Amino acid sequence: MSLSMQEKEDLLDIIEIVFGNDPAIASQVSNFNDRTVAAVEDALQTLVRCNDNMRQRDG
Repeated sequence: MSLSMQEKEDLLDIIEIVFGNDPAIASQVSNFNDRTVAAVEDALQTLVRCNDNMRQRDG
């Protein structure tokens, strides 16, 4: 399934929230695809696990 331009822009918004504004990534928006979505999902899951681990250590 291909992403609409709006979905690609939304994905860029998420990437910029997590990783910061990077013109090199922004220039690739038209190339975003399902693999990009999967990579961002994996990154978000990793961040959640990391956050949970830090909470457990502090708890």
